[in-house]
Amino acid sequence: MNPRTTGILALVALLLGAFVYFYEIRGGERREEAAAEAKRLFADVESPAIEWLELRTSDERDARLERVDGAWRLVEPLSFPADPLAADGVADALTGLTSDGVIEDPRELEIYGLGDDAQRLRFGRGEEHFAVRVGRPTPVGSSTYVGVEGRDVVYTVETFSIKSLDRSLDALREGRPLRFDRDSVDRIEVRWRGDGVVLERDGERWQLREPREERADDVTVDTLLSDLTFLDAEGFLDDPDPEALGLEDPDYTITLRTTSEGASEDHTLVFGGPTEEGATRALRASEASAYAIDEQRYLDLPRELVAFRYKQLADYPGSEVSRFELLLREEDSDETMLVTGELRDGQWSTAPERMAPGAPARMVSSLSSLRAKDIIVDQMGAAERKALKLEPANAELRIYAGEARGGELLAEIRLGTIAAGVLYAQVPGREAVYGLESDSAQDVPVSLEAFRNRFVSKDDEEDADSESDGAGDTGASPGS
Repeated sequence: MNPRTTGILALVALLLGAFVYFYEIRGGERREEAAAEAKRLFADVESPAIEWLELRTSDERDARLERVDGAWRLVEPLSFPADPLAADGVADALTGLTSDGVIEDPRELEIYGLGDDAQRLRFGRGEEHFAVRVGRPTPVGSSTYVGVEGRDVVYTVETFSIKSLDRSLDALREGRPLRFDRDSVDRIEVRWRGDGVVLERDGERWQLREPREERADDVTVDTLLSDLTFLDAEGFLDDPDPEALGLEDPDYTITLRTTSEGASEDHTLVFGGPTEEGATRALRASEASAYAIDEQRYLDLPRELVAFRYKQLADYPGSEVSRFELLLREEDSDETMLVTGELRDGQWSTAPERMAPGAPARMVSSLSSLRAKDIIVDQMGAAERKALKLEPANAELRIYAGEARGGELLAEIRLGTIAAGVLYAQVPGREAVYGLESDSAQDVPVSLEAFRNRFVSKDDEEDADSESDGAGDTGASPGS
């Protein structure tokens, strides 16, 4: 076959392939889309354009929803924010109704369940309004009869596509008492019986302003904002009696201030007493109606000053650690030992004692985000510190960065005795004495005796084997 013939055949094959793709495949997809669009009952109406909805709920209430400033709101039978997902779901279902059959010359509407007692839904945009009746299921198949106001035909629609139209009134209501952008929160005021705090954002950190000026506990604040973001009602209390529900003399009040583009807005939650059900508690936000929230969600809220105080003893990237020092003492003895560790090529080496496989890695990782559970006291005398084995300390730990950060001291912690499930600790430069969970001692040596009993390698051969695959024991340890 000569080259010219080969070229012509190749061109024909190319054109044929293009025809198959653009006409049969792409064209087929477009024809299917066009056919589906032609079956839509409201082909020229899109969900985002809907401005209002009216429907009878599954609990026999006549409800009307309207878009107000871009957000859905119930206006009948009461004024209340609407659940945006539920409202959009109804709008999407209505505008997306697609027939799988048409009865051109229907009999009496009652036969199809489309009489006066049929479920009715109305919606509109601008000056236009549309009305739909939902009837009974078809005797064969999985469809439902549907009628459209102004049309003399009856449609059959797949039943699953109209399930979202069957909503209770509570399902249409916004269950979140607070709707706010957590990144724009710059002030938090929390009041509980007999006490409270005021916090303000300072760059990336939170600061306590009342009752004392100091750094706040970022973990507590972030957890509080997260809990409020996802706080969801178990039910609603319409026409509440504020006195009976404890809302006039609340147990707990939170006010968030958000600031955006120079404008500030306050959002307040007032927590009252338990409802009659007992498992829920009354809560009021900006609406006339109150919410019933799960009692446990209320009990989880911080209500002690210490919860909001900064309790971080160490906070460093584990991946930047290259060296540590442990000065260990024996309780009630003058015996001490200085243990040093260095990370080289992903492997830890320690002296004068070889630590057990993985022990340096676990220690560095455990200390990287060490946070106390309590502040025992803000100041303590030398005699009291001595009694708690903090002066001198049973263990003094210092963690250093690598050369990239000039060997910077990343953390320094002093550990004392363990009593009643509390491990006492201090940070040089701070007067406060902290209480750690006693299980912190599992990965961190808290005395010379503990180091020798649980952290020193018992078998040099085992230790050598572990060093040969150091990445498995220690290379991934900092920051892990």
